[in-house]
Amino acid sequence: MQQGLNEEDGYLQLQGSLKNFRSDGYTGDYTGIYQMQTVKAKAYGRVVSSAGGATIIVMTTPESFSKQLSNAGKEIALSLKAKVEKNPQNSSNISKSFVGKWSYFSKYRESHVYLYPDGTYSDSSSSSFGNSDASAGAT
Repeated sequence: MQQGLNEEDGYLQLQGSLKNFRSDGYTGDYTGIYQMQTVKAKAYGRVVSSAGGATIIVMTTPESFSKQLSNAGKEIALSLKAKVEKNPQNSSNISKSFVGKWSYFSKYRESHVYLYPDGTYSDSSSSSFGNSDASAGAT
């Protein structure tokens, strides 16, 4: 997150530098553009086990950003817990928790990832754009 975040629908740029968050993470303030709107964001990242961690990002317009929203992101980050499998032979059970259809929606795009019990996956996406100005017409 030191480099910021650059996604299809926009970007976030770090303002200042990352700061320590507890003994196992970081926090940072960001500004950027998301779905063609100016946004303000706060990120809380934590390493929750030797297997990895997570970053919680709270984001809204600068006018709507509040300490309450920032605190909600902080509380979510603090609540993260890792469950270490005591019997590695049963670790395949973890992947079964993610079986199903996972979807992401943005203003112009819909994406789906399908995770199957045998460990395989497939994905699909669609985009749509339109013009509400009837006088524009096609040329």
